[in-house]
Amino acid sequence: MHRIGIDLGGSNIVVGIVNSGKILHKKSVGTPNNINAETLIAKIVRLCNEILDENKIELSKISSIGIGVPGSVNPYTGELIKAPNLGIYNINISHGMKRLLGVDVYVDNDANCAALGEFEYGAAKGTTSSITVTLGTGIGGGIILNGKIYHGAFFGAGEIGHHVIKTGGKLCNCGKKGCWEAYASATALRRIGGGKGPKRIFGDARSGDTKAIMALERYIEYLCEGLANISNIFQPEIIVIGGGISNEGEYLLQLIDKHIKGKIFDEQILTKFAIAELGNDAGVVGAAMLGEG
Repeated sequence: MHRIGIDLGGSNIVVGIVNSGKILHKKSVGTPNNINAETLIAKIVRLCNEILDENKIELSKISSIGIGVPGSVNPYTGELIKAPNLGIYNINISHGMKRLLGVDVYVDNDANCAALGEFEYGAAKGTTSSITVTLGTGIGGGIILNGKIYHGAFFGAGEIGHHVIKTGGKLCNCGKKGCWEAYASATALRRIGGGKGPKRIFGDARSGDTKAIMALERYIEYLCEGLANISNIFQPEIIVIGGGISNEGEYLLQLIDKHIKGKIFDEQILTKFAIAELGNDAGVVGAAMLGEG
């Protein structure tokens, strides 16, 4: 049996037909602006039908559908509590889609789905606990403990970008001051580097440019403050680094290894750091896995 995984983003809706962690077919369309709940559900249902028809797969061959959304979700009821970037609040995507398709539908936060994808089929495969950190415009996170997504008592766990690393520090987009995201996101690196993009800063640092090296060292210090906090609190087997910054690969891991020493509370904690393996497909693969177990 196949599964359908859907990554519902602020810019694009990506639908994939997945089997054993492999995306067999994928379809992407732009996310409409100012869309209401009813129209959104109808659009997702239409995309599911289209990708099935285009690839001559019957709906009866789909065991479940999973959706990753950028917001707060009650995964037990399928209710999307709030998705500010989409302007949608308090709708039950799961019930709405199941009513139209007749297939079980599961919903979770998009970062949780990406973390689940890496846990099941990516860099964290074979572990029992992992945390995936996405370093992009902001910082996202998904927590897997004892093989399960950790949602927290109020379904908002994993907002690791908003733990404070500097009291009274820089203003974050969330409205608080001193959030890790304000210091260790790709946006923060651009600011630290005087407006240069992360790829340029890393490249210049590799070439020996003194200013780039200093900017990158400062950024990595901030990054490692947060990574050490996560390691100290959760003690996961592995922390997976995703997002645009992760494209720096082994060089990034070397910098983390160098700067994180002395920040880990217990030197016996041997949390491993790794680069995400599934890239942009992690959310689709993880969403498809929501129906398991």
